[in-house]
Amino acid sequence: MHAQASYRKGGDESRQVDGRVTQLWKYFFRPGVGTTDRLGIAIPIGQELDQRTADERFEARQEAARNAVNIDDQERQRRIVFGGALLVVTGFFVKYLVEKHAGPLERLEVLPLFFLGAAEMASGISGL
Repeated sequence: MHAQASYRKGGDESRQVDGRVTQLWKYFFRPGVGTTDRLGIAIPIGQELDQRTADERFEARQEAARNAVNIDDQERQRRIVFGGALLVVTGFFVKYLVEKHAGPLERLEVLPLFFLGAAEMASGISGL
């Protein structure tokens, strides 16, 4: 019986090689500097991508944390408008359900619209 290989991200240590599958895994998924993952296969890139010092990388991480946005201002505005419109539609839907004297289960129909509108608006406000 073979021992299960124990890998850690970024390393290729194992207690015991566990057959051909492990050998293929070590070949195709080589971790480390100088490779990139393309369609699940480690491909050599020929040079280290990040030429910055440790202090420069730390400062870049701090700057990214301060400005954590994934979308531009136009997309943020569109999401805020779309989220607001969904919340207005949700408000009219709630008003209709109240006037109809809808039961508790029928009132649950409003939750997907509310959560979608709130999520779009929060995404637009936060930029994520």
